[in-house]
Amino acid sequence: MTPPLTLETADARLVIDPDAGGRAASLVVEGLELLTRGGPDPVQWGWYPMAPWPGRLRDNAFRHAGRTHRMPPTFDGWAIHGTVYDATWRVEEQTASSVALAADLGPPWPWPGLVRLTWALEPGRLTTTVAVETTAPAFPAEVGWHPWFRRQLAVGAPAVLDLPAEAMAERGADHLPTGRLVPVPSGPYDDAFHVPGGRVGITWPGALALTCTSDCRWFVVFDELPGAVCVEPQTAAPDSLNADPYVVRPDRPRTARAEWAWRSA
Repeated sequence: MTPPLTLETADARLVIDPDAGGRAASLVVEGLELLTRGGPDPVQWGWYPMAPWPGRLRDNAFRHAGRTHRMPPTFDGWAIHGTVYDATWRVEEQTASSVALAADLGPPWPWPGLVRLTWALEPGRLTTTVAVETTAPAFPAEVGWHPWFRRQLAVGAPAVLDLPAEAMAERGADHLPTGRLVPVPSGPYDDAFHVPGGRVGITWPGALALTCTSDCRWFVVFDELPGAVCVEPQTAAPDSLNADPYVVRPDRPRTARAEWAWRSA
């Protein structure tokens, strides 16, 4: 077992749990805890990486190179959020303000591979990266992060979302994208949004403003629970492995980066 790791700066403290999917178990900024738990399952708390796919898979399966690959359901009947969010990660490098971790891909994933994750804390910001790598076979992969933010902090008003989305992925009766983009309706949401600028914000008026700037152009927002707001940068929408996914090769990892900056509000 690897004990949780604590990264600290003058204004923030981040706790990373390598044995619980490499996730952030706590993020305290200016004395305020930002993360919460939406339920008892590993998919429902903290802030974790999603790889080698984010979101749900239609029929819990995907096709690649003419073959169908089935993934076991892991939450509420769905194969969801990849295979490493509850894996044990290795600590490859650590400083007082950053940590680099790695987790192996393998069964039930059909191919060997590696997922790398970094967390780097600086005054006023947290930067995280994720990458899926392979040394031999090519395979499809997309990545993202799933933070569970508190809707209400210890002070201030409830969270307000700044979502400059160009469009939303239409959700079918099976809860998955139909392939069509539609105008953004009012919430609540459990939906994927195309955000060309890769920039989304959350403000807790009277407390804190948090801005995510990412090379991801998709964000999933889940705010159907009364106590949580999830804002999830992703390289692709849910069911992406069935919809023209990125193909990882030895010289071509699937990577993503997100910076979360804060200020008083």
